[in-house]
Amino acid sequence: MNNAVWVYDTTTGEKHRLTSGFFNDDSPAFSAKGTHLFYQSNRNFTSPDYEDVGSTFIYAETGRLIAVPLNDEVKNPRLLKSDEETWDEEKDDANADESEESSDESADDADAPGETPAHLEKYDTEHPLFGRWEGTAKGFAALGMPEDEIPFTLTILVDKDGNITGRSEAMGEVDDLGDSVKWDAGSSTLTLENTDNGATVVQTGTVSGDAMTGTWELKQLGVTGSWTANRATRDLTAEAVKEIEGESAKAAETVEIDLENFEARGFELDVPPGNFGSLASNDAGHLLYLRRGDQGPSLKLYDVTDEKPSEKTVLGVCQGFSVSADGKKLVAATPAGFTIVDAKPGQTAKPLDVQLRKTVDLREEWRQLVVDAWRRQRDFFYVDNMHGVDWEATLDHYLPMVDDAVSREDVSYIIGEMISELNVGHAYYSGGDTEGEPRTPVGLLGVDFSVANAEGGNAPSGFRIEKIYQGAPWDTDARNPLLAQGLDVSEGDIITRVNGAPVDTSKDPWAAFVGTAGKPTSITIVSALTGDEETVNERTITIEPMGSETNLRYRAWVEANRRYVEEASDGKVGYIYVPNTGVQGQNELFRQFYGQIGKPALLIDERWNGGGQIPTRFIELLNRPRTNYWYRRDGKDWPWPYDSHQGPKAMLINGQAGSGGDMFPWLFRHNNLGKIIGTRTWGGLVGITGMPPLIDGGRVTVPDFGFYETDGTWGVEGHGVDPDIEVIADPSKMTDGRDPQLDAGVEHLLAEIKANGYQPPKRPAPPVRTGIGIEESDK
Repeated sequence: MNNAVWVYDTTTGEKHRLTSGFFNDDSPAFSAKGTHLFYQSNRNFTSPDYEDVGSTFIYAETGRLIAVPLNDEVKNPRLLKSDEETWDEEKDDANADESEESSDESADDADAPGETPAHLEKYDTEHPLFGRWEGTAKGFAALGMPEDEIPFTLTILVDKDGNITGRSEAMGEVDDLGDSVKWDAGSSTLTLENTDNGATVVQTGTVSGDAMTGTWELKQLGVTGSWTANRATRDLTAEAVKEIEGESAKAAETVEIDLENFEARGFELDVPPGNFGSLASNDAGHLLYLRRGDQGPSLKLYDVTDEKPSEKTVLGVCQGFSVSADGKKLVAATPAGFTIVDAKPGQTAKPLDVQLRKTVDLREEWRQLVVDAWRRQRDFFYVDNMHGVDWEATLDHYLPMVDDAVSREDVSYIIGEMISELNVGHAYYSGGDTEGEPRTPVGLLGVDFSVANAEGGNAPSGFRIEKIYQGAPWDTDARNPLLAQGLDVSEGDIITRVNGAPVDTSKDPWAAFVGTAGKPTSITIVSALTGDEETVNERTITIEPMGSETNLRYRAWVEANRRYVEEASDGKVGYIYVPNTGVQGQNELFRQFYGQIGKPALLIDERWNGGGQIPTRFIELLNRPRTNYWYRRDGKDWPWPYDSHQGPKAMLINGQAGSGGDMFPWLFRHNNLGKIIGTRTWGGLVGITGMPPLIDGGRVTVPDFGFYETDGTWGVEGHGVDPDIEVIADPSKMTDGRDPQLDAGVEHLLAEIKANGYQPPKRPAPPVRTGIGIEESDK
C-alpha cells in the first residue's frame, strides 16, 4: 500500500530495502556530498481537519522531510557540545613550532626558474594531448538549436603512466571527459564517449601539433557534426589542476552505505510539515525541494549541516526544476517562463527567451505523431496482448495513410481510427497543431426566446422571454441577472433594443449580445407590441450578461427534478443528482445530501454521469450505518452517526453514464444499497493516468489499469452495468417534460418505504441502577 525507499547496487546488481514502508516514503535524493539520503514521508498525523457539516475528518499536509546519514563517518550536526573552555599550553607551543617548520619547508619548495612547477611534476607535459584546448563545434542546427556553432574548451591532464583525465566546458556547463577516454598513439587519435539520459555522444579527434580536428555523433538520432580546437597553453595553473584532480578523485570515490539500522538513523528536518516533492541536491549537498501549497509550489533549500538550519526560499513560485550536472545552477519553470538561477537561496527569476524557429517537414512530423501514438499504446496498454490485436500489423496498415493526409486534422483522424482498433474505452485523441477558430464572448441571459412581431408595415419587433432559468431559492450561485431585486422583468416580456440598437429578428437573439459578456449592458423591454411603433410599458434596464449559463440551467434542471420528486412522493423521497465522479460530482453529492438527510428515501440520479474518480467515498457516505442513539433529557435524541441516512435508496442510470459513472452503480449494487433503474451504462472501466503529449501538443490517452472482480473475472468494460429495473427513455412518453425513469424511481421508492421503511428503535425507559447489577438486556 505504501511506498518504501530502495537502493540498487550497480556493482553487484543487488537491491536493498532502506525503509519499511510503514509510512508512505518517496522522492529519495542523495546529497551531492555523499553524506545523506533525503526523502519525504507522509507521517504527520498530528492535526486533523474536521468537517463543518459531517462527522468525519482528514489529514492534510502530512509530509515530513527525512535525512538519513549514509554511514558512521557522517558527522551529526545535532550533537550537543560542551561550552566549557580548556587550555593546553604545551599543545600551543607544539603548534607554533610546526607552523615555523611549515613556513621553512614552503620556502624550500618554491619553484626555481626553469624548473617544472610542483603541481605538474607527476604529469607528462610534453604529451600530445596535454594542455588547455579552445575550439568550436558545428552541426547543432540539426538538433533544433538556435545556433549551429558552440565554443568549448578542453583541459586535459596526462600523467607519466599515460592515464588521461580532464574536463570540458561548453554553454556554461562543466563536465568530465566522459565515460570512456581512449588515446591511440599510433594515429594520434582521441576518442571520447559519454552516455547521459539515454543519449550517447561519441567524439573523435586527431592531434597534429597544437591543432586538433574531429567529429561528433549523437548515436540515437544519427546526428553528426564536426569540431576543431587549438592548444592555448601547456602551462596549466595549480588551481586548474587541483580542480580536475579533485573532480577525478570525487568521481572515483566510493560512498559506503551502512544498511544496518538505516531507517532508524533517519531524523526529521526542522521545517513545517506540508506537501513536498522533487527532492534534489545542489553542489554543496544542500537539499532542494518543492513545497506545494495554496499559493502554488515554491522552491526551498535546507542545509542539514548548518548549526542552526532553517528552510530558505530559492524561488517564491516554481512549478518544477532540474539541477545542472555540477549542482551549481538550476533551470526552473515559473509562471513567467523558464529561468536559470544559482542553486542558492534568494534568487530572482529572469525568464529566458526560448523561442526557436525551425523549418519542419510536416509530412515527416505527421509520421512521427502516428508512430509515437502507436508506441504509447504498445508500451503502456494495461495488458501486453493488446486485446489480441496484431499491433505491429496495425501500424503497417495506418502509417501509409499519412502520405495521403492533407491537413493536421487528417492525421488526428488516422490516429483516432488506429487506437480504436484496440476496442477499449478511454482511448482518446485530442489537440495538436491545428488551427483554432476566433471566438468573441457572447452575453447570455439564461432564458429561452421566441420571436415577437406586431402587425403592420412599420410594426416593431423583438425577442419574447419565454422562460427565465434560475436555481432553487437556496442556490445563491445560480441567480439570473434578470431577476435581481429592483428589476421589472418577467416571462412574456419582449426585448426590443440592446445598448440602444434595435434587435434584428432575422438573426438569432444572441447576435445582439456579442461582446457584452461581463459588461454593463442596457436592454429595452416592453410588455407587449400593439402596432406601428406602438409598445406597452416600455422601460430600459441595465444588467451584466453572463459568459456562460451552464450552471444556471443545470441548477434549474436539478431543482425542477427535486421539486417534482418531492411533490410526487408527498415529501417522502429526496432527489440527488450526481453529474460526475470528479470534484464537481463529489461536491454536488455532499451539497444535496445533507439537506435531504431526513427524507424516508433517497433517489440518486447518475444519468449522464461523466466519470472521474473511483467513487468509493460517495458510497461510504450513502452506506454509513446507524450504530446507536444518544438519549437526551432536554430535546430529541441524537442518532449516531448523525450524518447518515437510513431508509430505502435507488439509483437512476442510462447509457450516457460511464467510467466513474459505471463504477458508481457497480459499487451501489455491490454494497446492496438498492435497486438500479433505467438502461445499462456505457461500460468503460479500463482507466487512464497521465501520458506525455506528442511533439506538437497532441494528446493520446492510454488505458493502463483494468477492472476485474474478486472472483477473478473481467467485468463492466465493453458492456456496462445493467439495471435491476429496465425503463427506457421513450420519447413518446417524454412530451411536456415528463421523465418515465424518474417516475419509475419515485414509484419504486414509495413501495419500498411502505414495505421496508426504516423504523427507529423505541426509546428505552430510564434505567434503574439502585442495585449492584444491570438488566440483562442492557449488557
